Formats: sequence, structure tokens, C-alpha cells
Amino acid sequence: MRAMTPHTLAFLDRQVTVEAPASIEGDVVAFFRLCAGNPAHPAGRRVVITEGSSGRYTLAAGSGPPVEGLARGEVIQRLATTIGRDAFLDGPGVALRAAAVGWAEKALLILGADGGGKSSLAAWFIEKGFAYLADDTIVLPAAPGTIAGFPGPLAFKPETLSHVAGLPAFHAASSVRAESRLLVCPERTWLATDPTAPCGLIIDVRFEAGADLRMEPIPPAQATLRVLEQTRTVVIPGDPDYAPVAAVGENAPALKLTYGAYAQIDGVLDFLARVAVETETAPDEFARFLRGLPSSKPPEKKTYPIPARSERKFSPKLTIGMATYDDFDGVYFTIQAIRMYHPEILDQVEFVVVDNHPDGPAGEALKDFEEFIPNYRYIPVNDTYGNAVKGRVFDEAAGKFVLCIDCHVLIVPGALRRLLEYFNRNPMTRDLLQGPVIHDALGAIYTHYEPKWTGGFYGTWGHNPAADDPNGEPFDIVMQNTGLFACRRAAWPGFNSQFRGFVAEEGYLHQKFRRAGGRTLCLPFLRCVHRFRRIQAVPYPMTWDDRIRNHIIGLRELGLPNEEMVAHFRALLGEESADALIEAAMREVGEMQGAE
Repeated sequence: MRAMTPHTLAFLDRQVTVEAPASIEGDVVAFFRLCAGNPAHPAGRRVVITEGSSGRYTLAAGSGPPVEGLARGEVIQRLATTIGRDAFLDGPGVALRAAAVGWAEKALLILGADGGGKSSLAAWFIEKGFAYLADDTIVLPAAPGTIAGFPGPLAFKPETLSHVAGLPAFHAASSVRAESRLLVCPERTWLATDPTAPCGLIIDVRFEAGADLRMEPIPPAQATLRVLEQTRTVVIPGDPDYAPVAAVGENAPALKLTYGAYAQIDGVLDFLARVAVETETAPDEFARFLRGLPSSKPPEKKTYPIPARSERKFSPKLTIGMATYDDFDGVYFTIQAIRMYHPEILDQVEFVVVDNHPDGPAGEALKDFEEFIPNYRYIPVNDTYGNAVKGRVFDEAAGKFVLCIDCHVLIVPGALRRLLEYFNRNPMTRDLLQGPVIHDALGAIYTHYEPKWTGGFYGTWGHNPAADDPNGEPFDIVMQNTGLFACRRAAWPGFNSQFRGFVAEEGYLHQKFRRAGGRTLCLPFLRCVHRFRRIQAVPYPMTWDDRIRNHIIGLRELGLPNEEMVAHFRALLGEESADALIEAAMREVGEMQGAE
């Protein structure tokens, strides 16, 4: 048997040595021809592919268990994942799940949901003469505003194959099936001169066959949020990795693209991309230009019958409530995790789910959940929208105490029992109770927010060692993320009735509790994991005008100055854009208060 020949594959400062049998060695060389490394340089990782008697392959990488029974295409797919993702998650730079192409020594970063059309749009750009940078893995290196693409094979889902079949550049390219996907071997002529380039344009794409063409500008801060959603590890404002994300999102012009056929974008999007890159158009200038282009009417959203509210009545000690908007999965797993891992408290609690989109696709499933959970209540709310709908949890709660959580929070075992014990010892408490948020790596914890502005948010993650021991004593905090908080129902101060949309509760709610004579405490045992990342786009409206308006309302209610807030949004959105939003919000708030 011939010894396996090692091949070195490289990306940025990392190299991986791949050993493969002769039967698949040619595929490894071909599909990863654009990232061949230097065998003379040391390789950090080693991947070994072996062939079994059945013609199937086994892939072993690092200390993890080998993956067996792989077909030829699955080996290439698994190898692309191992090299393009796993080898760089623990290294310098922030890894993104995104595609990219190049033009005029600049990069176009292509974002989108899984299956949303990133690869097929990258393929169309390649057909138009743009260089190939990446299909699925991007790293944000140290240089601010730059991206680096890993040029592995392109992967297309079945629903896009007929779409891509019309591109002549792909007719002669080698390909292989990998489960439901088609992997296409990149050609040498597609390769960019330099895999690292400044980001000149961000495109957030959604392809749906038959959809009308729509192109809308994305403000810098929202572009930053979209880049954050594509990070392979959770990155939150205040983290060290946030700076390179913000450098891309805030400095590159960005657009949201919806289309249903290549013919719609032919001669339009490629021209627009070249102009934006070659002229180094600023985000605000690009937005003004894009708004001047004609666009089709947005498709009408499908509505569903609104389920009836639950009329059950309970007499629990604790109400566990959550507001939701088209997130049945989050509600399901959060409630079922409590039922499975906190069984000792189930006879003392009720679940209240406030559905803020009851005529949406999740309403019926959320209502039907009551058939399986005896202490569950479903409450439809469609007369207002936004985070302040959490206040309806307290309006509906039957418990003397209320734990309000986001519908995508997991609570550590034993914490709810200890929370009930805390309330038993403090039956007349006026305090707002919260706990540490556990990082997705399940190591670090965030005990509070520091009162600082960053990226359009008020509050950056902080850590107090006093919470490192779950048995530690409660301690005062200025503010914390409001994905989980608890209080005595009678002590709930409520939200301002004028809030709408994305409400910045952090800081505002804490100040209201303190002014009512309570404390804002961190209970070290009350730990949770909070799912921040979404694969799909955020389903509800989340606009800067709502956020600015709510901050103005909250600060005015509390009698606090707004100069710091105004300065932050002027720096974030640009003085012209921010001033227009702030002035409009000031006028509306003044009119509202004059009518009261």
C-alpha cells in the first residue's frame, strides 16, 4: 500500500497538514487548490483521511473523535468545515459565517441566513468578473475594517442549483455531491490577488424564487448587528472582539437585497457594487443614493387567525413569564428545560407566555402548548409591540412573585428552587433580582452592565468576582441585561406606557426600582445562558428611531439629562442622520406630553 502523501493547506497564519489515500488525494488537491500551503512551514493541525473496505472514508482531526462512514463528497465537505472553521475559532481574529468576493482591491462581504443565498450570489459575482474570496468562512484580522476569505469549495443547496446552472463560469467546474449539497471546485482564475482586503460593501442577501427585487440601505449600527449575528462565537458589545466587527459594520456601506432571479440584478447590482467600491462611497452617501432608486412594493405578510387567550386560573407562588415574537423554538426549549431540570418547583409555578405576534406563524403552536402543560397560559397581545410587552407578564401574573425571562434563556439546575427560598426569606422585598449571564463557552460569567454607551446600546458587560462562588452573598449592581429578572409582583414599577419597539430597559428599569426604595441585586446562584445569536433575521421591527425615542422618553421620565445619549448616536449614525431622528423623536415626545 502506497504511503499517504501529506498536503499542506493554509489560510492567514495557519496551516493544516492533510494526509489522504490515493483514491481521494486528487479531490483534496483540486477542491482546495486555492489555499495550498508551504510544506516547509510547520503545520498547526493534522487531518488524516483513511479508506475503509466498503469504499467509505474516516476523517480524524485533532483530539476529537474520528468521523466514519463518509462518502467522497462528504469528506470534502467535512474537510472544508474542519479547515475553514474549527482551525480558526481559537485563533486571532473573529470568524464569520459569510461569503465574500473582491473588486478593485476591496472586498464585498455577503451576509445572510443559512440557505438564504450567500453562495449563489457569490457565484453570480464571480460570473461578472469579481474575484473569489470565500464561500462560508471569513476572518476579521487585526487591521480595522479588513476581512480575509478562506477560498474553499462553494456549496450550493438544491433549491439554488437551477438558479446557478445558468452561469457559464460554472459549467466546466468540477463538482461532487455531499448529502443534499453540491460542492463546486473553485477555478484558479477566480482567485483574488490577496485574500485580505478592506471591506468596501456589505450585502445582506435573501434569495427566494419569484420574489420581487428590493434593495434597501442598512444604517451602520444595524449593519454591525448583522455582522455580529454571523460570528461563529458569541460577540457582545464590550467584548475585545467587538471592535473589529464594528470597524467593518460602521465604515462600509451596506444594503439589504431581496431578489428572485439573476435577471433582476443583472447590470444593476454589479454596477452598484463597483461604484460603491471604486468611489469609496461613505455609508450615509450610499444610503441617500440607494433611497433614490425605484423599488418594488414589499410583499404583503401572511396573517393567521389569532388564538384565544387562556382563561385558566392558578394560585402559584411564582409566575414564570416571557414575551415572544415568532420564536416558538425558544419558548419550547426554555419551558421544557425548566420542566425537565427543575421538577422540584413545578407545583409552585405557572408559565405565562405573552405572544406579541399572535397573528403570526407561531401563534397556533404556542396556544397548543397548553394541551401538554397543565400550568401554562397563553396571552395574545397585538395592540402594541416591543420589549415593553414584558410588562404584560406582570399584568397577567397570578403569582405573588414573578420571574420574567426572555424566551431563549436556560437556567442552571437548582437556581429556581433557591430563588423561591430567597422569596420565602424576604416575602416583602422591594428589590429587583438578577443573576450572572454565562458565556456560551460555559466558562466566563457577566455579573452586570457597566453604564457605558457602545454600538447603540447602553451598557457593556462587566464581571464582579463576588459572583464567582454561586453560594456567595447578593450584592448591588448598577444594571444588568434584562433577559432574566425577578421581583415581588406588587413592587413592579412598570414601563412607560409610551414605549414602543426595541426598548432599552437596562438602566431605566433599575433606576425605577431604586427610586421606589428597592435595591438592584445580583444573586450569584441565579445563573443562566442567554441565546443572543439568531440564524434567521430578527422577525420584529428594530429601528433606530424607536430606540432613540424610547431613550428620550425614559430619560425625561427619570428627569435625567440626554446629552450623553445624543452625543453617542451622533457619533454612531452621523450627525445629519442622528439629528433628524432625535429632532423627530423630541417633537413626538413633546406632543405626547402636551396632550397628557
